[in-house]
Amino acid sequence: MIVYAETNFILELTLGQEQCTSCRQLVNWAQGRQLDLRLPAYAFYESRAAILLKQEVRSKLKDAIDTQVEELGRTVPFGEFMEAFAPARATLSNITITETALLEEIIGALAACSSDIPLDRTAALDVTVFRDLRLIKGDADLIIFSCIAADLEKRFAAGDVAPSIFVTRNSRDFGRDAKGFLRKYACDVFTSYDAAVGRLRALLP
Repeated sequence: MIVYAETNFILELTLGQEQCTSCRQLVNWAQGRQLDLRLPAYAFYESRAAILLKQEVRSKLKDAIDTQVEELGRTVPFGEFMEAFAPARATLSNITITETALLEEIIGALAACSSDIPLDRTAALDVTVFRDLRLIKGDADLIIFSCIAADLEKRFAAGDVAPSIFVTRNSRDFGRDAKGFLRKYACDVFTSYDAAVGRLRALLP
């Protein structure tokens, strides 16, 4: 069984979000070679970019707090409140450090048990086709989908008809037309990691 995943899978694992337990189960199966986990190489870049964006927002918030602390510190009536800001500033810094370490840990674990799908010539051509067809919403999702579609195309051209699924929580951008396209290659689509794991429990030995 081949399981395709995308950027949200990496972020779900990194941030410990609602369905991270199911994501960890998929990783466990991949580590045990019970399934073939495949992620577009672009997803690793996009996950880093998403985390950096979060950290940039936090950094601006910390800078704003620092500015207020500096200004209020020069005002005698408010000087006694300055220490109250220290925990918030420390927390914002610690979250960034921990988040970065978690992301790199997850990327390292996935690199060891999954296959990368390159953004190669075939995928680049698919990007153009799918963009013109308006099959996918969002430039990043278009790249992700094109890489997965290119991998399916190559597999089928080589006679590889192993069953596969694509799991994503982004049902808005990977909509009905995208699902229909993947099903041409016998690739089922799940919009829940929990649902995908439930299905795989019944299929895997």
